[in-house]
Amino acid sequence: MNPHPPSIQKRVLERAAARNPEQSGDGLFLGVRYDPEVRKDEKLIQKLDSFRDKYGFNRNLSFTALLLGVALLVKARLSGDPNALRYGSLGIVAGIMLFYRYLKFFRQYSYEMFNAYGGFK
Repeated sequence: MNPHPPSIQKRVLERAAARNPEQSGDGLFLGVRYDPEVRKDEKLIQKLDSFRDKYGFNRNLSFTALLLGVALLVKARLSGDPNALRYGSLGIVAGIMLFYRYLKFFRQYSYEMFNAYGGFK
């Protein structure tokens, strides 16, 4: 996905500055996420919840796969077990792939939220 068009970016920043001129970074993200107009849009909230659930699941599974992968690689190093080496490597690869899926869904969450916020009249 490409960044928002300049017109949407401008509208988001103008609306956010009108409510709180000192917002930027995390403050801007949270200000938009908990804006009354965003919170009352049930369809948008359902979509955001779906993305949040998916990115949370992938984040947690990525962390677990990486942790187990490292543990199995340490076991393979200490015991010389070829299966532990194989499964440890697989865990690391799976963890990295799941981390990228987490980033994908987090980006979709943010993109959808700012897109809707910039489109409100």
